[in-house]
Amino acid sequence: MNNVTFGGQLATGNGQRGGGMVGGWTYYETIAGGQGASHGAPGPSGVHVGMSNTRNTPIEVLEMEYPLRLKTYALRRGSGGVGRWSGGRV
Repeated sequence: MNNVTFGGQLATGNGQRGGGMVGGWTYYETIAGGQGASHGAPGPSGVHVGMSNTRNTPIEVLEMEYPLRLKTYALRRGSGGVGRWSGGRV
């Protein structure tokens, strides 16, 4: 299982005298990876292996609910390895 967590504080004011920090936020999610290949078939990409009841959060929800913007959201090309039946991409 892979995980990602990050967070920050919310600033008030313009960052000069009289401004400050109020509250904070944290984000945590399990990250899907690739599954190994079987004899005769490649492995699936971007799946939670050995976990149940999990889904990834859509980018639109992240950007709506948290003070962040994502530049890229993709599976890593070539991360499944080489061979006749490659594993799934991460």
